[in-house]
Amino acid sequence: MISRYGIRIFATDPWNSLAHKFRGDNLENYLENELSAEQRFAVSHNIIKIISAHPPTPIRQKETVYRAPTPFEIRGGTIWFNKAYEMVCVHVPEKEDINDTSTEVHVQKVKSHKLVGIPTQREQPVILEYQRKSGRYIQQNGIDPFTALHAVQSNIDFEEF
Repeated sequence: MISRYGIRIFATDPWNSLAHKFRGDNLENYLENELSAEQRFAVSHNIIKIISAHPPTPIRQKETVYRAPTPFEIRGGTIWFNKAYEMVCVHVPEKEDINDTSTEVHVQKVKSHKLVGIPTQREQPVILEYQRKSGRYIQQNGIDPFTALHAVQSNIDFEEF
């Protein structure tokens, strides 16, 4: 697909749903080898590889506020944290109002801080609103970043460059 269709981004969502065969390996060795292979593939083919991994669902208890999970709550979490270049958690806190679509985005790891930024504070995530109709996240002020970016790009005269 890379050579035939020119894809540049590949996503596995969720990693947990794939059928994995450990072949006598323990989880840490298996993950270390598999995630290294994923990295080598992405670098050698110059693609962006996104892997979604879900932590186990906690047993719900009344009066408990569940915080966003950390990378270490994913099965084999230390390996995930060590291997990933960036880690982002999209967390939908439980709410009483079903119309409240606010969503927390926690940037938990950034390998190249000088290039792309720094992780968010656990207590200060980025808050986005989920638009059910479009399936997109928008800023709390109602601006859709994709629409705004498209408007900016369409006003640029590329002949000037």
